[in-house]
Amino acid sequence: MKRIILCVFLLLLTTGCTAEYNLTIDDLENFTYEETGYIKTSNLEEISTIYNSEWPTTAYKDADYDSEAPTRFPDEEYYEVESSKIGEIYQVKYHYTFPSERFDDSTGVHTGFYDFKKTVDEEANTTTLDTGKFYYEKFPDLEKLTVNLTVNNSVVSHNADEVNGNVYTWVFTPENFSTARLTLTYQNKETNEEEDQTRFLIGTILFLGFMIFILVASFLNKKKKSQK
Repeated sequence: MKRIILCVFLLLLTTGCTAEYNLTIDDLENFTYEETGYIKTSNLEEISTIYNSEWPTTAYKDADYDSEAPTRFPDEEYYEVESSKIGEIYQVKYHYTFPSERFDDSTGVHTGFYDFKKTVDEEANTTTLDTGKFYYEKFPDLEKLTVNLTVNNSVVSHNADEVNGNVYTWVFTPENFSTARLTLTYQNKETNEEEDQTRFLIGTILFLGFMIFILVASFLNKKKKSQK
């Protein structure tokens, strides 16, 4: 049976668990969004069905995915999924590195934040991430959601709860689920035209500086000779 919503991810967030979402944004050199999520619970039975599940990275893009399919679709990319037990806590980790232009369709961020948008402002040369509201009604047993964004670009504005260097953190609990929303705007890499202008300006300044040095040195040399 085909489903628009990936049941596996919904199950992850409705089992009395905690979730941590980590994203590293590099739109300067590698132009990637590296996404890593952790789901933790003390009840293995509640999450045992997801251990061997296949998770499409863009499950919300089309209505073409069967969450219980035993095999992968040949033309679809999937998360790397690892399961482990740490003490009395069972943990599932999922990971995938998106090319920057494809992150709009990420399953991880669209799970719960169904209205997520990534908007590029060409005039201001910025990119804005806006999750929209958190559909907490879908996840009545979620106890805590922590979001950590590591941003290599220069951040223009944000509404993070805490900032540590270039790591921006939001912590959501049942007390603030209804108002949970993440927004962050960062500066894009300079365009080639801007880079060329900068290099030209630097080159011009260096050239003028060199010419001034030659003229001053020549003037001082002539003055020294005239005084002999």
